[in-house]
Order: sequence, then structure tokens, then C-alpha cells
Amino acid sequence: GQYQLLGLATAFYAISLLFSLWRLAIGRPYRRWPKLALITPGFVLHTGALLARGMAEGRCPVSNLFEALIFVSWCLVGLHLIVASLPRVQYLTPFCMPAVLAIQVAAFLTPINSLQPQPWTQTFWLGMHASVIMLGYAAFGLAAAVGLMYLVQERQLRTHRLSLQFMLLPPLLRLDALQGWLLLGGFSLLTFGLVAGFIGLHKFRAALAHADPKVVWSLAIWSLYLVLVLGRNRWGLTGRRMAWMSIAGCLFIIGTFWLSNHFSQFHRY
Repeated sequence: GQYQLLGLATAFYAISLLFSLWRLAIGRPYRRWPKLALITPGFVLHTGALLARGMAEGRCPVSNLFEALIFVSWCLVGLHLIVASLPRVQYLTPFCMPAVLAIQVAAFLTPINSLQPQPWTQTFWLGMHASVIMLGYAAFGLAAAVGLMYLVQERQLRTHRLSLQFMLLPPLLRLDALQGWLLLGGFSLLTFGLVAGFIGLHKFRAALAHADPKVVWSLAIWSLYLVLVLGRNRWGLTGRRMAWMSIAGCLFIIGTFWLSNHFSQFHRY
């Protein structure tokens, strides 16, 4: 069932990563259709697994750690397909797909029903809250991958050691602009998700959850990325500094997500 679909999707993702790494290592460009032919079937299978999970449980499949992981990786692959289809955005796969595979492996190591779903997951606003926020996190993850590409390109220019790979990766200005749009999009999604969450809490009459550690953590993430968005659009921060800040923000989310869930009573998986 779901595990088989996810396993096949992961296999397609792994093959697409190996193919893109091979083409990048030999310094040869490749057309978009081989990349789509490898990733799209995996994404379709991944979508099927999520739909099967949601239909079986009768809810949005974001109610435990297993579901959260496969949903975030699905969002990341979907955003990757959209961004990779843009003109002159090549070889995003080697920088993005390792994170997808790591999340998929973590999902396979997580019990499929680690805890019974919380009652709040049955409500519309709180279900939307969780799914939209995870999509925002995926945008932040992709922005970090783009930031890493920027640092690779910038280092080659700074050290005057241009390789064949330099000609294949997107130019710095395009990477900088793309990172900015991903950060803005992720911040907008995070904002909408938090608003939906507070509306849902009000309708669910869960006032005490406003002081929940996960809520405080989410607001801290929101503040962090507000600084990044303002830094780029108001204070003129671009290039190398923004790339490092984007990567640091993503690592902070990954490193503290589990801790915030551990101490949370309302969001605990």
C-alpha cells in the first residue's frame, strides 16, 4: 500500500539524483525531459501515497510525525519541479534531492501511527494551518538549496577557479533573485498558516494552547524569516550573506523542530 508507493517514489528520486550528479560531474548539460521522466513518476507515486493515507484516515495526512515528514518531502519535490522548469535554472536536483531522500528515509524509520491523531486535526482551519506551514518550510528548504548553489558559484568566481560545472549552474544574479522569491513565498505561507492556526484554536476553544512551546517556536521562526525578508527588501542584503542566512535559518528549523514537538502538549506527535 502506502509504504510500497513511497518506496517506489524514493527509488525514482534516488535515480534522478544519481543521474544529475553524473551529468554534473562530467560537465555535460542535459535536457529537461530526462529529469522530468525520472522525478515526475516519483512525485505521482508520492501523491498517490498521500491520497491513500488521507482517504484511509478521513483527514488531511499531517497528524503525526510520519505524515509530516512525507508531506514536507512531497512539498519540496513539487516546488523543485516548479522552480526547475524556469528558464536557466539547471542542476537544482543535486542540491535539493539529498534533503528529500533524507526526509524519506527518516519517514521510513518512523512508526506509521506513532500516536493517535489529535482531535484538532479534524478541523478545517487547523488542518490547513499544518499543511500550509509545511509548504512554507519546504520553500525555506529550497531557498537554502539555492543559497548553497550560490555559494558554490560565488566561491569559484572569488578564487578564479572556474570549472565546467560553473557553466552549467545558474548565474549568480538569477540564483540571488530566486532565493529572494522563495524566502518571500515561504514567509507568506508561514504567515497564512499561523493565522489559520490561531483562527482554528479560537474555534476549537483551545485558548491554553497559545502558550504552547510549539506556538512560541513557530512565532520565533516567523520573526527570524521576517528579518531575512526585511534584510533583503529593505536593508539591501543580497548575495553571499543572504545565502548563509538562508542556510542557517533552514538548519535552525531542522535542528529545533524535534525539540519543540517534544515539549509541546498540543502539537506533540
